[in-house]
Amino acid sequence: MIIAILVGGTSTRFHINKLTYPVRGRPLINYIVENVRRCRSAVKVVLVATPQTVNQYRDIDVDVVIDFLAIGPMGGIYAVLKMFGEVMVLAGDMPFINCRYVEKMVELCKGYRYACLPMWIETGFLEPLAGIYSKEILPIIEQGLVLGELSIQRLIKKLNLGIKAIPIEIFLRDFVNMFMNINRFEDIEEVVYRT
Repeated sequence: MIIAILVGGTSTRFHINKLTYPVRGRPLINYIVENVRRCRSAVKVVLVATPQTVNQYRDIDVDVVIDFLAIGPMGGIYAVLKMFGEVMVLAGDMPFINCRYVEKMVELCKGYRYACLPMWIETGFLEPLAGIYSKEILPIIEQGLVLGELSIQRLIKKLNLGIKAIPIEIFLRDFVNMFMNINRFEDIEEVVYRT
């Protein structure tokens, strides 16, 4: 499995690039790269950056795929699928993702078609930046771009796309903390405390 970590965001709520912000002397992004690089299923780990952000990741020892669309996560997913065909997509600001989660998703996602995504049962909210995608979703993403729909979650729901949804509360309840995003300086304290 190719693991693609999206790092093209602008960190608007953080006011500086949160992924290069030092946590215990190392950039935050290093934690997720190191966590998933050790996974049995990880054939390759890549970062997906925009032309505007790519230079900020030159010191990280991992290949970088450039998302030339630079329209948010959908553009990053599109770029990496065009290159590799099947990928696990992870958000760069989810520092608690680990190999147990990666292996569990690989196991649970057998037999999917377009995408296999974690879903919160109570709300129906998908976690599109912690799932697995196949190249079969590329025409759907292209259709979304034509429609001006840049949210992968809304596109999947709008087109009633038959994705494989993994109920978090049932199958991934041991991994609930994996979905924590770093959005504010206060969130960094949680990372420092738990690393």
